Amino acid sequence: MITRRGWAAIGDTLAALFVALVTLNPLLVLLALVAFAFVATQVSVFHRSTAALTPGSFRVERSPLFKRMPVGLEVVVTVTATYTGTRGFWGEMYDVLPDSFDLRDGSTRLRTWWAPGATHRLAYVFRPGIRGGFLLGPTIVAAHDPLGFARTTVVLPTAAPATVLPASLGVRPFPVGPTLPNRAPGRLILRRKGFGTEFRSLRQYQSDDDIRHIAWKRSTLQQLYVREFEQESRQDYLLVIDLDPTMHAGLWGESALDKSVEAATIIAQMIARQGEDRVGLLTYAGGIFQFLPPGRGPRQMKRLTDNLALTSTRSAGFNLPMALTEVAGRLKVHTHVVAFTSLSGPMENLGAARVRFGSRGHRLYLFVPDLGSFYPTATDPIGAVALPWASESERVRREAAIHAVEHVGFPVAVFGREGAADKVLATYQRIRAWENSR
Repeated sequence: MITRRGWAAIGDTLAALFVALVTLNPLLVLLALVAFAFVATQVSVFHRSTAALTPGSFRVERSPLFKRMPVGLEVVVTVTATYTGTRGFWGEMYDVLPDSFDLRDGSTRLRTWWAPGATHRLAYVFRPGIRGGFLLGPTIVAAHDPLGFARTTVVLPTAAPATVLPASLGVRPFPVGPTLPNRAPGRLILRRKGFGTEFRSLRQYQSDDDIRHIAWKRSTLQQLYVREFEQESRQDYLLVIDLDPTMHAGLWGESALDKSVEAATIIAQMIARQGEDRVGLLTYAGGIFQFLPPGRGPRQMKRLTDNLALTSTRSAGFNLPMALTEVAGRLKVHTHVVAFTSLSGPMENLGAARVRFGSRGHRLYLFVPDLGSFYPTATDPIGAVALPWASESERVRREAAIHAVEHVGFPVAVFGREGAADKVLATYQRIRAWENSR
């Protein structure tokens, strides 16, 4: 491939040749022809010398990467490439890193001489900045003409997909048995509940099981089994995420949708730690976009968090009455529905939808972002006037929507740029306390 410098050199020599022909200057014509021939020869020789350069000319190894990593985790990457060709060249090796990944240490580029049999290594540390699905790599080796007139690029097969999870998943949840969260200054106290009395099934013993539940008559020296019981206070939860474009309000990685996903992830972790309760996910964009029925266990938690990490806004809007009707038709048992929505859609027939939704035993808890608060204070004169005006218009719209929702009996909590984690945890605590007091 001819570089920009190569095309500039070719253009300059052709321009000089044109001027020489116009002025009928034989010396200038000769110099222009010599310059053009030199550039063309240099490019041609370089391409012939690197024609055999292919991905098979390198042995490459990439250090193992996490396929799933939380926002803020520092990851060390090493890429080692050995050149197996027979002709050396000047070139560089570099790794393609997503823009949202912050390079913390080292370098993703190395420029050097590649001799036959030479081995070169990239080593760097990055930190993912936002959640989502990304492709790490590939590693690229580019051979350069010494004068910069041409280059040959070889893409090495080192690309690796990775899912960046919300920052709240920095510590993986693990089953600690049925628990009840209690608010305490600076920490969360967990206490164990009863396991119930109705036998459900047998399963293989795990290291965190209570030995009192081992089924000794069914166990052997090689394999232990434990009895599982139905828990009277088991609950189903469904997390609903509004994908309306208004949820994109805010800075990159700190939008209303990002904060909603973060809070949804936290409550999903708490439910997973409870051990017996089930949790699912539903995203809505002009209709049900994605539905993961309530469930429990490591596989369910992995599917749920992966889908939360990849959640993004869509062009379609959110219709609360229609969403309630569709959600109620999907749920088979009484469910606590925790919804994060800007309430930007129509509210017609909300009362009728409320009756149908509540008649099946479901409960709805709404968390509404204050969209205006997700933007920093404007510093320029125009923004200083426009942002308060837009924020006030959004506040009037939001309060009208909240009034309509509260009028039919749904509880609403408003959250700002700091997120909804505290409000969600307080709501979950009240749900657990209420269920345990029944």
